[in-house]
Amino acid sequence: PVRRRSRARRRGSMPGMATHATMPTRRPALASRPLAFRRLHGLGNDYVFVDDHELRGLDPGEVARAVADRHRGIGGDGLISVAPVEPDARGGPARLRMRMWNADGSPSGMCGNGVRGVVRYAVEEGLVEASGDRAMPREMIVEIGDREVRCRIVAIEPVFRVAVDMGRASFDWESVPCRPVRPIRESVAGRLHGPGDLEALGVGTEAAGRWRGWGIASMGNPHLVLMATED
Repeated sequence: PVRRRSRARRRGSMPGMATHATMPTRRPALASRPLAFRRLHGLGNDYVFVDDHELRGLDPGEVARAVADRHRGIGGDGLISVAPVEPDARGGPARLRMRMWNADGSPSGMCGNGVRGVVRYAVEEGLVEASGDRAMPREMIVEIGDREVRCRIVAIEPVFRVAVDMGRASFDWESVPCRPVRPIRESVAGRLHGPGDLEALGVGTEAAGRWRGWGIASMGNPHLVLMATED
C-alpha cells in the first residue's frame, strides 16, 4: 500500500491537495521559493514527491537535502520528481518518468516503493489521462534512467495499492556493486555467506553474530540480505 503521511509542516488537509513549503537553506533561490509537494510512503519507505517542473533552475541534490531533513525540512528518505512522457505512435500504457535523490543529495538508481508512490502521485495530480470508461489507467510504465518498470493499480480504496514488476534480481557483485574491505570466503550454501564474513563488509563482530548468513542482491539498487537466526 502507498499511504500519505501527515506532518506539522503540511498545509491543507483536504484529500488530493498538494502541499507547499518553503525550505530552510542558505541558497536564496530555494529559501524564498514555495515548493508544491506530496509526502508518500510505501511500507514506511517515505519520499517527498514533486512535479519535475518544480525543480527548474534548482540544484536537485540541494533540494533533496533540504526537504529530507526530518528536523528542519519535510522529512523523508529522499526526493522523487515525476513527469509524464508523451505517448508515441505505438500507444500502450501511460508512461511516467521519475528521477530520485537520496537524503544526502546523491542520485539514486531505483526504489520499488518509490515507484509505487510515483503512480499514486501521477494519478492524484492528474499527470495521466483517463482511459475509456475507467477513471484512470490501470497500467503504467515508469521510466527511471535506462530502465522501464511496469506497474498495475490493484486498488484505490480503502488503501491505494500498486503492484510493480521489478524484474529479476542480480547477484553479481560487480553489478550490485559490492566491494568488501577484505576477501570473502567460500559461500556456505549457494549465494549465502557465513555470518563471520559480515566483518568484511564493515559490520562489527557483535552485530554479525546475530545472523546465520547473508547475501548481496540488486533490484536496481543494492541490498544486503540478512538471514535471521530463530531467536
